[in-house]
Amino acid sequence: MKVLKIELNTFLKEELDNIIDALLAKKLIACADIFPVRSQYCWKGEIADEPRFQAVAYTLADKKDEVVKVVLEMHSDDIPGIIVTPVEANKEYEDWVKESLQ
Repeated sequence: MKVLKIELNTFLKEELDNIIDALLAKKLIACADIFPVRSQYCWKGEIADEPRFQAVAYTLADKKDEVVKVVLEMHSDDIPGIIVTPVEANKEYEDWVKESLQ
């Protein structure tokens, strides 16, 4: 089963923590790194430049749809960005991800 990296961000750290906690509790992600970022983007004809919090989480391909569903249910943005990328990792890490999601 392929390991996926999932990236998402929120305005509030508490919101992101709640999303990550829910995904971990449901065994939909094996882990997540959370850090502050500066986000620049176009929204409704204006250029925004704002502090946000980003998470990079790891899961398996068969968990992706449920991860996206949970994030969409919990996220406060009008259009949450949920970026999913297949990744290659060392066998031990891939095995750990699989074991963590059982």
